[in-house]
Amino acid sequence: ARRDRFILSLLTISIVSAIAFVVDPVTKLYNARLLPFAVLGEYLLAGVGFAALASAFIAGWRLVGDRPAGSRHPAGDLHQDPAPPTGDLHQDPASPAGYLHQDPALQEGSSERPGGMSTALIKAPRGAAGAVTVPLVAAVAALLVVLPPLVRLPSWMPFSNVAPSFVPEWVHWNYSGYQGKSAWPEYHALMETMAQVGDTYGCGRAMWEYSPSENRFGTTMSLMLLPYWTSGCVDSMEGLLFESSATTPYHFINQAELSLEPSEAMVGLPYGPLDVAEGVRHLQILGVRYYMACTTAAQQQASADPALSLIATSGPWEVHGQGCVPGSPTETWKIYLVHNSSEVAPLAYQPVVGTGIPSSGTGWLHDALSWYDNPAKWDVMIAAKGPASWHRVPATEAASLIPRKRLPALKVSDVVEKTSSISFDVSRLGVPVVVRTSYFPNWHARGAEGPYRAFPNLMVVVPTSHHVVLYYGETPVNVAGLAITGISLVVVGLFLFTRLGRRQKVRAAISK
Repeated sequence: ARRDRFILSLLTISIVSAIAFVVDPVTKLYNARLLPFAVLGEYLLAGVGFAALASAFIAGWRLVGDRPAGSRHPAGDLHQDPAPPTGDLHQDPASPAGYLHQDPALQEGSSERPGGMSTALIKAPRGAAGAVTVPLVAAVAALLVVLPPLVRLPSWMPFSNVAPSFVPEWVHWNYSGYQGKSAWPEYHALMETMAQVGDTYGCGRAMWEYSPSENRFGTTMSLMLLPYWTSGCVDSMEGLLFESSATTPYHFINQAELSLEPSEAMVGLPYGPLDVAEGVRHLQILGVRYYMACTTAAQQQASADPALSLIATSGPWEVHGQGCVPGSPTETWKIYLVHNSSEVAPLAYQPVVGTGIPSSGTGWLHDALSWYDNPAKWDVMIAAKGPASWHRVPATEAASLIPRKRLPALKVSDVVEKTSSISFDVSRLGVPVVVRTSYFPNWHARGAEGPYRAFPNLMVVVPTSHHVVLYYGETPVNVAGLAITGISLVVVGLFLFTRLGRRQKVRAAISK
């Protein structure tokens, strides 16, 4: 109704975000990311509404509390005569707020009121009760809104049935730090052990067994800080932004196979029971170097798997029944080296290009999961694109019908992974290799054809040089976005410059 731009902007953001949250499918843009905008807009609009009601209440109170100057005649007070002989009083905009000024044109040579008092400035009485009561009422209203969720009120008070907020305890738990937790010695020692493992056996990715009990470290996500504690040498397969990578579904499938109590954080995936042998084969596909197990069940299966070698332990630690194994008084972490899981590796057979694969979304996930759950297909990589010499077959083709063309032997060496690049050397040109890093359109290759996206979400390149570099760069979409941003900044700058020029012209005209 007021056509306030700020309020209309909040309303637009809240409505559009709420609609998008309901309508947008869970694909590239995780729709829950839209929900905070809708909720924030609603809360800010509620605040604006509360302020509007408070302003209306205050204005009404003042209207009732204010009285004409002549309606009050306490002894000794100034009052306005019903018919002032020297002219009417009015409020001068140039005078201090709340003061009445007598129009000089209506004066008859005298500026004095009867009794010798000047009428040049007469203070209009204000409602003293409103000046105290309005802030008091606002404070009480604010307490009724804010206080109930923070403390448990007596049963006789309003809103006493509102449950206390978990926020104070949550804040204390999070901001007391890792060192403030009783399990800090175990956590710190485990991180030091992994740092030593990286120094001894080489840097690489680590898959840790998930357990809800790991919240004792501060959060169940605490082991994601492996890169921090190991100076970037040992990476965590699980990352905070779960939805930021198309490789995430396969990680959680692995987590279910390698954890006694997995989180199974993504819905709709074919989770299975604890099966370390199957999980390790999946770790080899994704290039994971280390497996960290904390439960007896997982450790027993790991010890029987020839693809794993026990290389370090941390513990035993007193957990008083709060560890990975419910009821167990102690806990020991065991770290295993995963064999044949290098980040860049040669292929035994030439990849094939899968036909009928959707370029993105749930279609790709469906076909990739079909490949990921079928060990008979793992010896042949299925790519979304590739050179003309690669066979084209349906992505859902049976394993026995997929053509297998044996590739010549190839040696990969000097693999170096940095923040935004991967480099390596090859002994033979024209022979494809797999790069076990999450595919994304921003990856580019120097010294190789590709990269081509391959199941489940990896990259295949065909070296044209003995030294190959994959680097994370720009795409046409990024360039277009930057161009739109730059143009928008220029337009805003021109608008502000023009508006400032107009104001200067108006001021110059007024000064003349």
